[in-house]
Formats: sequence, C-alpha cells, structure tokens
Amino acid sequence: MLLVGLIAWLGGSYLMRETKLNGAVPTFQPVSDTELQLQLSVRKSDGTSGVCTVRSQGTDGSVVGQSDFQVPAEGSSYDKVVTLRTTARGTTAELLGCTPDKK
Repeated sequence: MLLVGLIAWLGGSYLMRETKLNGAVPTFQPVSDTELQLQLSVRKSDGTSGVCTVRSQGTDGSVVGQSDFQVPAEGSSYDKVVTLRTTARGTTAELLGCTPDKK
C-alpha cells in the first residue's frame, strides 16, 4: 500500500511540475544605458500561458530595471529576444521567476 501511495505522489508531482513555466535567461547584452536585450527561454505545457519577471542591476548592485514579460499559451516552449528598459546601464539579467496564469 505504501508503494502505491509513493507512486501516486511521484506521478502527481511530475504532472504538477510539467504544468509550470520553467524559464531561463541564457544570454543578455546591454544595448545602451537605457536598454538591455535578453533571450527569454521558457519550457512549459502546451496551453499554459503566464508571465516571467526579469530584473537587471547596475555596477553598484542597485536594481536599474525590472519588467514582466507575457508568455503565450501556444506551444511547449517560448524563446524570444526581448528588451528590458533600464534607468542606467544594466550589467545583469536575472530571471526572478515565471508564474502560470490562473484559469
């Protein structure tokens, strides 16, 4: 009986993990003192939409930009170069997290 419970729990965990958005920012490049281009890559279940939050810090460690980027429901992955507006030259591009839309 314990084995059946463990299998059910693991299966449920796997399904829940697959419906979440798993994102990354593999590359970024400062374009100017007020813009940072970054590649936003998200793995997800087809039909799951949501939002990913990215921030950038300046040389002194202060936050110079933060924005939410919409992830469309279509497809099982989303890969796009997006522009993050900043108040000073950004030296980092950090993905704070991705949240699926509530249905």
